Amino acid sequence: MEQFVNMLLVALMSAGQPASPRPMVLIDNWPALRVTEHLVAAMPAGCNPNGGGCAVINFAERSCDVYIAWREPQKAVMREREMKRCRGYDAEPFQLREAYVRWLSGQPCKPDKERPRKEGETKAVVAVATMDD
Repeated sequence: MEQFVNMLLVALMSAGQPASPRPMVLIDNWPALRVTEHLVAAMPAGCNPNGGGCAVINFAERSCDVYIAWREPQKAVMREREMKRCRGYDAEPFQLREAYVRWLSGQPCKPDKERPRKEGETKAVVAVATMDD
């Protein structure tokens, strides 16, 4: 019984502590983005619905929307991490850097099935970065 109580205590103690974050590195030549913050009850499409925070970056509009879940107990920590993403910081596996490089080269990240593109029209690339660590 004592062993079970000790396991339960260790699990409860570690559940309240965030996982050690992966180091973030600055992406070269990152553009200045207009940042808008949102405190939400549910994460928007494209974000992890169970996640505590998410940054949605639209390179064509030069915007970054930071979403923080109302239920997130460490809102300040989550906010700072997502704000860093808006400032061009990325962590392994460097999906944000990959999306930015694709946008610079004119390659779309996802096909736009809503409407056909006109000749010479630039495709907007929207990158979603979530904190999964």
